[in-house]
Amino acid sequence: MFFDTYSYRKKLLYNQAVVVKYDMTYPIFGRDQSLGRINQYNKSLIEGMVSRSSRNLYKDGVKQYKTLVMYNSFTPIEVKDNFNVMFTNSRIMSLFWDFYISRGAEGIMMHRVSQTWDINKSVILTMDSIFRRDKNWRNTLMEVLKNEVSCFESEMGISCFSGWQSVICKSLDHNRFYISDSGIVIYCPQGSIAADVWGIPSFLASFSDLDTILDKKFSQSLQ
Repeated sequence: MFFDTYSYRKKLLYNQAVVVKYDMTYPIFGRDQSLGRINQYNKSLIEGMVSRSSRNLYKDGVKQYKTLVMYNSFTPIEVKDNFNVMFTNSRIMSLFWDFYISRGAEGIMMHRVSQTWDINKSVILTMDSIFRRDKNWRNTLMEVLKNEVSCFESEMGISCFSGWQSVICKSLDHNRFYISDSGIVIYCPQGSIAADVWGIPSFLASFSDLDTILDKKFSQSLQ
């Protein structure tokens, strides 16, 4: 699906110096009425993220400025994003944003948000809406994800925290997922399931493993 990329930039100043800098982007899909709500949602997502974060980041930026400017080592806090359209057809669209907050010597924090849309109805789909209600889909999905976590540990050479299952359950509760061509991807907050792992832990549950629990109408809409 064709889309234009729009930019949203903002600078917060203290003592005529930039202490926080936002450099954000968001997609605008087409111009027809059916996509209007999706486009407005994306625009509001970026504006809302800037509004909610700017107060605390400004305080942190001013603090860093006062501490480091005398040493000529001050750099502003920078907030950037990167969006990825992971799946789209005439009925379903799924995408996610990664937000990067760079705090100089403190490193980079990442945060991810996602959306999966029923385009015809202009509504965001939840985990409950894509699985069959007459099936205990959580148990089946967790069994699939257990194997994925085991592979993740082997590939990274690490051991996940003992409470990783409860973290993934919270991700299901908060609809931290998106659709790819091969399955449903569940992701967790940075640093939530293992130490010393940079980025957002993500786990793919393939459609073939979920065939018995996927909602029939949702499965058809993917085709």
